[in-house]
Amino acid sequence: TNRYNLERLSNKLPFVTEFQFNYPTVKYGYNPHAIYRNGEEFPVRYDDMKIKDVHDKHYGDVYVRDVKDYEMRLRAAIDKQFIQTEEYQKFSLNNTHGIDILGKIVYGNVDRLNPKYYGKINTYARAILGRIVDPQGKYNLAPSTIEQEVAQRDPLYYNLYKHYDQLFKKHKYHLTPYTKEEIEFQGVQVDEVEVSELETYLEPYEVNMQNIFDETKDQQEQKYDSEINARVYRLNHKPYTYKINVNSERDYTAVVRIYLAPKYDSFGEKLTYQQMFWKAFELDTFTYKLTTGKNSILRKSSESSIVTPDYMKLNELQKKVQEALEGQSQFLINKDYRHCGFPSRLLLPRGTFEGQKYTMIVYVSNYDEEKVQDAQQTYSNYGSYSFCGFKNQKYPFAKPLGYPLDRAVPDVTVFKTGNMYLKDVTIKYQKHHDEYMHENMNVVDM
Repeated sequence: TNRYNLERLSNKLPFVTEFQFNYPTVKYGYNPHAIYRNGEEFPVRYDDMKIKDVHDKHYGDVYVRDVKDYEMRLRAAIDKQFIQTEEYQKFSLNNTHGIDILGKIVYGNVDRLNPKYYGKINTYARAILGRIVDPQGKYNLAPSTIEQEVAQRDPLYYNLYKHYDQLFKKHKYHLTPYTKEEIEFQGVQVDEVEVSELETYLEPYEVNMQNIFDETKDQQEQKYDSEINARVYRLNHKPYTYKINVNSERDYTAVVRIYLAPKYDSFGEKLTYQQMFWKAFELDTFTYKLTTGKNSILRKSSESSIVTPDYMKLNELQKKVQEALEGQSQFLINKDYRHCGFPSRLLLPRGTFEGQKYTMIVYVSNYDEEKVQDAQQTYSNYGSYSFCGFKNQKYPFAKPLGYPLDRAVPDVTVFKTGNMYLKDVTIKYQKHHDEYMHENMNVVDM
């Protein structure tokens, strides 16, 4: 939701609000304008639809009161700071890994604790909201957007996940705030942070539509030289570079974390440190070997630890495999390829024509204090390890996601240390790309 909020600011919209099951209706509707391959349309949700229990052949019986009960129990557990199992064993939440326990319960993982008592909040919530158009299954409608991977199309998805964020935030507020001694990296000073120009634009992109047709294998093989494409316009950004000047009293292996946070809300009011930190979005996390004296760390946006590049188009993949089978070329499998991660083109929010102001937060910490035994040490070829970790290995960092911005900030001076640097940045949206898009759309319309 933090990345979504950054995008909303670019469109002069307020921060996303939280959905609650205490509300009798879902205020805003949504028309996905999409169909399944078999021709069935995605259901349309209208404004102010009532939230009802679900009784259909796919989900069975799902009751709104059950979701409320599960959440009430989870909130009580957060306040007590422990989860109780069916055998009355208590697992403390008052530690770094407490949020992992909560996350498994909220999302309904198979290895969650006490599943009968805490239920599957996310699964049931998405069932109730997804089937809101036909809760009794009377019309046998196709699944809605919010029930599957395309849920990010629906604004309600972000309202719901904002609700989960509030649960996790409630837990984080119970944890002891970081002290200055915990935040500080003695002997290391970030002198300056420079960032090249941040610009976004809409680019024309061709999507191969070959796989929307049912074809035989022979028909597919005959069409390598012919394509059916659809052109769409999508957000992208120009490549940019960070230059972080660090002074170190001796040799260290450091962890560098870079976040992007809103500086103002949609009304132009400046955010407090607490508000800004809670809404920060991770841009990159990486290790760097500092040497004694001055260090100049250069990092490209394309090297981000959260992003993944575009997938290879299906027709390109088929062609490369076929050429390899025929001995015309080699097809090398990248065993380290990331199948998860954030799209590299969406690393930055759109910004505005005149320039949207954000705050970039750079934090340098001691790797020795958070390294994980037997974890992968070389990150250069592993792409989005911040989100995905490493295949068949432990997650590389002991600190929680969002560290050190993930807890309450009762005293701002705690974060005024030499190893943290806040820099105002401006993201501009290139107008001429937008004009190009509209000109081309007008030609098509004519």
